Amino acid sequence: MPSQNLSCPLCGGEKKRKIFKNESFFLFSCAFCGSNYQERLASVQKDYEESYFHENHKKAYGKSYLEDEENIRSFSRRRLRVIKKLLGKTKEKAPKILDIGSALGIFCDEAAQFGFEASGLEISEFARNFSKERFGIRTFSNIGKIQEEFDVVTLWFTLEHIQKPLDLLNALYPLLSRTGIITISLPHAKGAFARWNKGVYYLKRPVEHFFEPSVKGIKILLKKAGFTVEKTEFFGLHPERVGLPEWNSIKNIQKTLKLGDTFEIYGRKKYSSDSN
Repeated sequence: MPSQNLSCPLCGGEKKRKIFKNESFFLFSCAFCGSNYQERLASVQKDYEESYFHENHKKAYGKSYLEDEENIRSFSRRRLRVIKKLLGKTKEKAPKILDIGSALGIFCDEAAQFGFEASGLEISEFARNFSKERFGIRTFSNIGKIQEEFDVVTLWFTLEHIQKPLDLLNALYPLLSRTGIITISLPHAKGAFARWNKGVYYLKRPVEHFFEPSVKGIKILLKKAGFTVEKTEFFGLHPERVGLPEWNSIKNIQKTLKLGDTFEIYGRKKYSSDSN
């Protein structure tokens, strides 16, 4: 039976309803913020080594990670333009960026080309070695080993893999400069797919995702960790997932109505004087 006191990992709400169950987990929907989250019934062993970046990525996106490189670089360039705009005029020195869950280093390589001093944090030894050998990227294996300050911290589809996201954000907060930027991309619990094709969504929802948030939920989480939200954008526009044609007009409506299956949120560290 599911735990009676399991609370939402985003807003902390305790009221919930069970929406799905398989052999690995119960899935709950938070009554307050609308995020969904797991109570695991069995240990989920996920290999984040070489196979993850080949077979697993191909299963999810139709291409291995490296086969999808140009698409990843395109997303990275768009995100870096947003980050540069939010940073505004910077000191003469190159701004420092730390990518959490940096995978094979493609985002960090693009960031370096945009004039950033880029570093990664990655649990996969295979990915850390690949990043260093191919791109010369410095990649940490453990957050406790980082003893410096960054202007930007990024988490591209990483936070949902963390059982206690607030603990991670609290650990990242002191690594950011006084008005540093945090950027996060996430699956969207209130996207079209999750709303209107629930049966398929529940079956395809990755077992390694401890939670998939609503925008409301992630905003609450960021506020708890001492960040203010400055920008939110919606992506993952796939009308075919709910039986609609893949027309640009429909995708534009989906984006306008904030029904993308993924979203990006850009926040800023509060001044210490604002934290009380």
